[in-house]
Amino acid sequence: MAWKPPAPWMKANPKDQPDEGGQAYIFQVVRPEDQRLYALKRLKNKKRRSRFVREVEVMEQLSALGFQVPPVVAKYLDDDNPCFVMPWYPDGSLEEQIAQETQSTLPERLALLVAVGTALQQIHSVGKAHRDIKPSNILRVGSSVLLADFGLCLGLEDERLTRSWEVIGPRNFVAPENEAGINEDVDQRPADCYAYGKLCWSLLAGRQALPRERQLDPANRLEVLTTEAELSPLGPLFELLLDRDPRTRLTDWNVILPEIRRVSDRIAGTRDVAATASSFDLETAVARARQLAANEAMVRQRSEQLKERERSGREAMLRRLVFLDFKAELEEAVGKINSASDGSLQIQLGTGRSMGDQTSQELIDLINVEPLPPQFFSEPAATSLLLSRWGDSDGSSVFQLLVLLVRREENVWLIRVPMRRRSGYEYPLLATGLPNMIDRVGPIPLRLDSTKQRIRNFVTETADLGLRVIGRYIELAQIGAEVWDDVNWRDI
Repeated sequence: MAWKPPAPWMKANPKDQPDEGGQAYIFQVVRPEDQRLYALKRLKNKKRRSRFVREVEVMEQLSALGFQVPPVVAKYLDDDNPCFVMPWYPDGSLEEQIAQETQSTLPERLALLVAVGTALQQIHSVGKAHRDIKPSNILRVGSSVLLADFGLCLGLEDERLTRSWEVIGPRNFVAPENEAGINEDVDQRPADCYAYGKLCWSLLAGRQALPRERQLDPANRLEVLTTEAELSPLGPLFELLLDRDPRTRLTDWNVILPEIRRVSDRIAGTRDVAATASSFDLETAVARARQLAANEAMVRQRSEQLKERERSGREAMLRRLVFLDFKAELEEAVGKINSASDGSLQIQLGTGRSMGDQTSQELIDLINVEPLPPQFFSEPAATSLLLSRWGDSDGSSVFQLLVLLVRREENVWLIRVPMRRRSGYEYPLLATGLPNMIDRVGPIPLRLDSTKQRIRNFVTETADLGLRVIGRYIELAQIGAEVWDDVNWRDI
């Protein structure tokens, strides 16, 4: 028997088949008292009832706030076939708009994108993320829009209804952090901004969204595909919206929306100038000059972000090089000595605790890199040789040899420091009385081919010193001499 809508609703045309979405059927319905058209959304998979109920609740909450969301006219969530009713919007969705892009002007499409961004700004302002932004979920209402399909909507404090392996978001619009379906970061609003960047390109290009960040390729830039040179300022905006790292992705709607409005105003202004070429407006010219500067500033900002990411990657590679080379030089000797000592000595190779715990003014003066990058205090050393004795209750037997790697912009410095811990002190302190063990090289440019070799030479010298330190430490342990006494180390 064919399914019937709950009373008083009736199918507008009993012979019509419903539209089928990913999780629901959409029926066109009417009710006797007004004969207007409505959309009835009926859940397909009853196992998704919790998500469906939340969708209705979110729509009611956001609609009550006056946001750009369809109102819920009626709901039947306890029925065997849960469903709810909202108005029918005859203008369709942006999916049809993209397919019929020749029927709308460029300013009209830009106005729609401003409307979409404004709607997202509204829901983001109350801590919600839509998580399913795509053209078919954005309904047209004249020159404005409504966000629909809140089945995946998530607030900062909401319980997740998606499994850890479940991919979140539509194909070709899903953010990189959600491609694997695993994302520990609760805030999903940056993923909406990524999808918005894809939507902008798709609507303006009149094409389906491309995979990943391919719209940033030179051949896919809007001014190339559409021959609309006025769209070129959107390139830097898309780069910031499609940043693969959600932590650095542009999510500030007070920056995003003015950029799109400026492009729209610029297009309107350009075409006004073409119509009245003999006119000159000083205020408009100044405004355009400022906009040009703003666009160039955004390009410079994005370029610097990319450079900093590359520099950080090189720094991480060099840190790993220091650690692995040092370990390779000493691992065999350390293993044999630890085994032979039968636990009376403890020799460890690693990176140690974060430098914030043990950074003194003497150490900062020795590093002599100004300004010292803030991340230095939260990072451990590049490598560490730590020696201690069994049964040491107050840490007075601890001796440590560290190699610090400090980066500032395009250069790195390597600093070798001996550290000791005296009774009553929580952390090891710089052994300033042992200048024969202290060394500092730099600045070393990150990008030179010789950089790795210079670092390897420093690590080899430090490993040779480390072997001598181990030998002396064992001698001191045998005779019961104090580790923190400078005299015991000066001739090493």
